Amino acid sequence: NILGIPKPNLNILLYVSAKIAYKLIAKKNKRKYLRGKKRDIHEKDINYLKFTEKIYLQLYRLFPKEFLLVNCLDKNGRLLSKKEISKKIWEVVERKLI
Repeated sequence: NILGIPKPNLNILLYVSAKIAYKLIAKKNKRKYLRGKKRDIHEKDINYLKFTEKIYLQLYRLFPKEFLLVNCLDKNGRLLSKKEISKKIWEVVERKLI
């Protein structure tokens, strides 16, 4: 209840490496709010994405009861399909409901 914001019941971190996130952003269409660009100020800086990746993983390690991690990559580091990611999300949520 910090700043009047209710505490979330569940925080799910969908993990994708910064390198893969950077490649995925490049595949996006140009965005109107960016005046025709694909990347915003944060997305265009791979080092910032790597820093953000590190911070979120640190949050997960420091607060394992507050954050659940869903690894969206296979054992070879490739992005899973939407269906596979959805299944993994449901498995995490389902364990919390039991």
